[in-house]
Amino acid sequence: MGLKEKLKEKHTEINNSNNNEIDPIQESDQAGTHGNEKIKVVENINKIAANTEELEVKKEDHSEKSIEAIIIDIGSNIFGIETKYCTEIINLQYITPVPRTEECLLGLINLRNEIVSIIDLNIFFLDNFTPVKEGSKIILLDHNNIQTGILINKTRSLVTVQENDIICDLAHLNLKYQDYIKYLARVKGKNVQIIDIEKLFSSEKFNNLENLGS
Repeated sequence: MGLKEKLKEKHTEINNSNNNEIDPIQESDQAGTHGNEKIKVVENINKIAANTEELEVKKEDHSEKSIEAIIIDIGSNIFGIETKYCTEIINLQYITPVPRTEECLLGLINLRNEIVSIIDLNIFFLDNFTPVKEGSKIILLDHNNIQTGILINKTRSLVTVQENDIICDLAHLNLKYQDYIKYLARVKGKNVQIIDIEKLFSSEKFNNLENLGS
């Protein structure tokens, strides 16, 4: 059974259970402090979730030696996600939490009859959950024909970075998540950390999603 089928099976299993709400006390016994905090984050998302608003990710023509990226904030850092992985940006959706999973997996949404896992990169990179508020969004990414949503507070801009503004030598960086940074891009005088989506989704944490249906 593939990951998409496992996600759909787990989503259906949770929603068909007698008690669709996750018991915070039971969950805290399994997941500890971060488990409690994840429950609060998901509850907050579900309180302010609105109808889906599809915002087109407009991809401009650019040279093969340049990159186009959506600039986002994660904590106090500026990151970029290459638009070739992005399919759309949507408003917050109701999330079904999945007990006893990686902290960065907030839960699952049903988007146009497709089951999509929602990831918080803030907790993945910096061990802090994203402070959700009105205007927070979900960026939908496509990797190997599997859609995954990334929770963000807001998008800064869509930029095209030319070859001479791309820094591939990352030896000077000292980041615990450095393996997931593809390169730095100079945007308006600031260094933007471009996320390596391929490495991110092949990491051990994301591979653990395969165990959802087991």
